[in-house]
Amino acid sequence: FRPLVTLSFRLSRVLQWESDGDSTFGFHLFNAGLHAFVTGMVPAFVNAAFGWRRGGRRAGAAAALLFALHPVHVEAVQNVVSRGELMMAAFYLAGFLGYAHAVGTPQETA
Repeated sequence: FRPLVTLSFRLSRVLQWESDGDSTFGFHLFNAGLHAFVTGMVPAFVNAAFGWRRGGRRAGAAAALLFALHPVHVEAVQNVVSRGELMMAAFYLAGFLGYAHAVGTPQETA
């Protein structure tokens, strides 16, 4: 029972632009957009996880590029039913970023 995933399927179906009821374009577009959203969260996750101040942008960008282009994510983006994995990643990263924001950044030691 995954109500948010089921609700997102329903939302994709309602917002589908194609008049043909058998088209899956809207579902794949939603998955691709969700993957792009999660990829955009990766640099903030890397910076929060490692607390980097200098060079953090490069490391975050490299991690986001690796996350976006790694072949293991093809199944999660291409298969419509794998939307739950993308949503889990988005909620996990959002939860981690919320926790990191609440705790704050550690002070640099001399």
